[in-house]
Amino acid sequence: MLEECLNDFDHFCRDALGRTLRPYQMAPARAVLSSVLGREGRTIAILMARQAGKNELLACLALWMLLRLPGIQIGLYAPTLPQAVDIGMRRVKRHYRRMVTKLARASGGRARRRKPGEADPPLALDLPLGVLLVPKPEVDRQDFLEFPPPEKPFGPFAGREGGSMIGAHSGEKDAEKEGYTWDLILYDEAQDLDRAVIDEEISPMGSSTSATEVFIGTPYRIDCKFYDVIQAIKDGTLPGECFEYSYEAVIPHVPEYGRFVEKKARELGRDSIAFRTQYGLEWVHGLGLFFEFDLFRTLAREEEEFLSCMPSGAGQGTGPSPASFAVGIDLAGDDPGRTGRTDYTAIAVLRRDGDAWTLVDLHQWRGKEWERQFHDISRILRSLPGRVQATIDATGMGDPFSDRLQKALAGRPISIERLKLTAASKSEVGLYAEQEIAGERVFYAAGPRTRESGKLDEFLRQVRWLVREHLRDKAVRWYVSEEKGHDDLVCAFFLAIWAARRSPVRRTPLAEIATVDAIRYG
Repeated sequence: MLEECLNDFDHFCRDALGRTLRPYQMAPARAVLSSVLGREGRTIAILMARQAGKNELLACLALWMLLRLPGIQIGLYAPTLPQAVDIGMRRVKRHYRRMVTKLARASGGRARRRKPGEADPPLALDLPLGVLLVPKPEVDRQDFLEFPPPEKPFGPFAGREGGSMIGAHSGEKDAEKEGYTWDLILYDEAQDLDRAVIDEEISPMGSSTSATEVFIGTPYRIDCKFYDVIQAIKDGTLPGECFEYSYEAVIPHVPEYGRFVEKKARELGRDSIAFRTQYGLEWVHGLGLFFEFDLFRTLAREEEEFLSCMPSGAGQGTGPSPASFAVGIDLAGDDPGRTGRTDYTAIAVLRRDGDAWTLVDLHQWRGKEWERQFHDISRILRSLPGRVQATIDATGMGDPFSDRLQKALAGRPISIERLKLTAASKSEVGLYAEQEIAGERVFYAAGPRTRESGKLDEFLRQVRWLVREHLRDKAVRWYVSEEKGHDDLVCAFFLAIWAARRSPVRRTPLAEIATVDAIRYG
């Protein structure tokens, strides 16, 4: 029976949907169908690289079962309801509409005039298991699709009164979970679904029917239900099968996919967390060092010197004239008692060199009064021989400080962006910096004068001991632990990389300056 159903499903995809599924899609389809047809209640885990066709597989499989297995009840869950509706349900409905249109045209049903009251002729498709009659949905909502029962019930769910149906639902903690009874539960983007919600609310809705559970997604943090399921299947403690298809497994079947992956590798950086998880299928541990230090050191430009280590007037760079600079400013916290240690004010200066940026200066101090800091930072920004895009940590005193700084520099080609470093924004800044560094679009000067000055020593020490802690929703927390010291220079470095993403600036008179959080030019 399984082989006949697989053959029927294959023909259904090609003849009705115009989709030819690849071997790495058919293998998990076989496992899912085997469990569903036999009411085995197995768990199937599918790890597949981004854009490799996992959602296409789910949609095709779900639609075939809705039409071929009358009475089946399918629950589709995603981290949010929009994800479940937009990614899963809409694709199922789109395939259904295209199939109906194709069959109607092939049968000439739309061309023939019918008498008043005459029903549309049934749409039929010849398949290996026999003629498939395609019914109209009995219920068709944004999040729900139900077909009427056939005149002659058949299949493993034929004894039920109702027809087949699929419902899209949110996997969020506070979302309402209606009391459905499922035969097949699909967990899309399973790496982002809450463990407790699955165990306590969703999975029990399949307990009385020996429901098949299918987890599908890409890796991220190991602290999730998806990872637990995969390990349990591999250990043999959970009946089921696990399928893993990285980008390397997909390319032999889809050569054009290789070009797509290479583009993503250039954009994200082949060593970035984003690329390694979403395309390489590597799982990420919750806590670890932010950088592979040996790799970071390969970014050193030993022919370049810090501006402060060079004769006056040198170092404008190889980029457009005048040179372009990006500056990150991390102001010392105004409440040293909060952490038990006194923070530094740190400044990092990047210079544009063609399509890349080079760290060309670092400044650091602590214990200075705010007035002295204001004049010193103003002097540093004015001294840069070109256009300047700066981002300043606007937490605490940083907000009024940056406002005063912008006004004092009016009329110069200098833009100040104020950024409050909340947990969310700090995560975004860190991940963006990692992407640019991994993509080899950021380097650092490491010439003899610079190394002799000792200005790189503390920066590289902070880089070495920078910790990455993975949080929910793919956010990260980054810091240097108390026993290892400070992260002020790294923070300024990341803020400078953040500033570098912005467009070139133009001279703006004081009258045009608005009192907004970010003032952009260009």
